[in-house]
Amino acid sequence: MLKKSKIIFISTILALYTQQAFCVDHFSEGKTAFNSGNYRLANQKFALSLKDNPFNVNYRYYYAQTLIYMNKIPQAESEYEKIIQQSPDSEAGRLSIKGLAKLHSYYSDDGYTDSSSKTAAKLSNP
Repeated sequence: MLKKSKIIFISTILALYTQQAFCVDHFSEGKTAFNSGNYRLANQKFALSLKDNPFNVNYRYYYAQTLIYMNKIPQAESEYEKIIQQSPDSEAGRLSIKGLAKLHSYYSDDGYTDSSSKTAAKLSNP
């Protein structure tokens, strides 16, 4: 009976480490896609990372950034708000506060536009 418990314990530990490794892989792939300008692929990879670890604010921040580049502004705002609520003092929280402020400033100045590159360019300049 003790041997069976050890096997179950070891299997559980291995499953957790394996899941973590795959999540990190999705995130790395997402960052690579993001840095090369493939925002749709990056969005998919960051979504998979969030599925595995929904409380990681860094994953969520990168996911929100892809939404900006894909011109999905309301969804990006929602993701920023989740980050701020979850971890306002983290770097991702501070960046999300700035991102929301820029979004609100941009849309109060110019109104809504369908130009995702204009939005992304304005938001990427601090």
